[in-house]
Amino acid sequence: MFKVVIGLVSLAVAVVIILIAAAHPTSLFAQAPAVTASAPQIMVVHADALVVNGQRLRLADEVAPQAAPYAQCVAEAVAARQARLRLLELAAGAKSVSVTPTGGVDEFGRTKAQVMLDGSDPARTLIAEGLAVAPGAKPVDWCGPVTQEADGVARIVMLSAGG
Repeated sequence: MFKVVIGLVSLAVAVVIILIAAAHPTSLFAQAPAVTASAPQIMVVHADALVVNGQRLRLADEVAPQAAPYAQCVAEAVAARQARLRLLELAAGAKSVSVTPTGGVDEFGRTKAQVMLDGSDPARTLIAEGLAVAPGAKPVDWCGPVTQEADGVARIVMLSAGG
């Protein structure tokens, strides 16, 4: 009789477990949340180079200082780092990216393009903040002395001095 009671209790427990499992289906594996709109994948390579959703891009509307080991001096390398960090800030959390190829590729095979992050042009921001210059503008000697004639260079040199 005792064995029959244990058997019935075991059967009742099994039925309850099956009913609970059927009412709340779960998986042994973590479920990924449903994605309604995917955020763009942006990797900042340099102050003027990005990878957007796997596409290698060169910002066509700015000229940025060169990073080490291509920099001509420490000031240029530091300016390049500051410009890259600022571009990282601008790209962080971007919900939309618009890429408009301008034609051609650079010497590294990156597509030259105008890139908009959430409707804003990061190249214009970097230029406005003195971290890059517009193409075709007066060339900047990132290592030269600061003068009043070179717009934005004072900020770059200030940043290279640790400011």
